[in-house]
Amino acid sequence: MLGNTPKCNEAITLLTDIYIYEHNYTALDSLLNSHYCNKYPHNTHYYIAQANLHRSKGNFNSANHCLQQAYHLSSTLNDTIDTHHNKYLTEKAQQNFKQAFLALEKLYFIQDSIVRVKLQQPLITAQRDYYSQLAETKSVQYKNSQQRQLLLLLATIIAILIIVIGII
Repeated sequence: MLGNTPKCNEAITLLTDIYIYEHNYTALDSLLNSHYCNKYPHNTHYYIAQANLHRSKGNFNSANHCLQQAYHLSSTLNDTIDTHHNKYLTEKAQQNFKQAFLALEKLYFIQDSIVRVKLQQPLITAQRDYYSQLAETKSVQYKNSQQRQLLLLLATIIAILIIVIGII
């Protein structure tokens, strides 16, 4: 049973990321308004997905409201960076280039602070962290690839079953 479980939340997060990456806003809209998301926690990722959807429809006020919510819920530097990046995209879409530039400045300031902290560490520690994060990134990419292949396989099986049932 799907519900508010870690695996369900991971699946919804993965699907929203895929739909945003592929600019499939119809599917994103369906997912975010489905009963599966009724129990989905309203975290930074959820509000960023909503902001992407609103921005795609030209609802910039709603997109900015969602980004404010995302910013207030940001619990990691990555959340904050994602929020500022999406703020940049929203302001750029509105041709508010000054605000877009300010969002980029904030994003780069945060990234620079991360780099400064890393530069203060001994080289061995920085290398270990780099390779650890690289391995984690590769693992996540592999996992996402497997999940995407599984989704495609399931869709293919369902399509074949529909065709077979329709013939019988």
